[in-house]
Amino acid sequence: MDVVIQVCIDNFSKENGAMSIWEKSHLSGKVCHKEKVNFKKYKKVQIEAKRGSLIIFLGQTWHQLGLNISGERRWGILFHFRRWWLKPSKNYIYFFKKKFTKLSKIQKMMLGYSSIVPLPFSKRAKTKIKLDSIEKIFSKAIKI
Repeated sequence: MDVVIQVCIDNFSKENGAMSIWEKSHLSGKVCHKEKVNFKKYKKVQIEAKRGSLIIFLGQTWHQLGLNISGERRWGILFHFRRWWLKPSKNYIYFFKKKFTKLSKIQKMMLGYSSIVPLPFSKRAKTKIKLDSIEKIFSKAIKI
């Protein structure tokens, strides 16, 4: 349901707290941050990667950043790819209020302004906005 791609901006090493995953934990049916799980039942692997590498994993795989004992920077960018019916869980409009009028239509689409947070099931028939109507719909919400 959720594939995560991490782009490593810096090197990720054991010393700077590279991410760990628990092998086959995605098959457990357990959400480790919401319920009690037996982590020892699964093999923990720390993923070291060079700058520019991609780390690809299923979002439901248990994962965690390690302790940064070296103090060395470890920046990365996470991209989540989900099935088409999953929508953003946040109203992105509220994160960029001041910049909204300066963005082009394409920039607004790339930042998530063309997707609406999921509504109750009975109202989910239309959750995609046409690019031409983005300003009209969101100007009311942020009072431009």
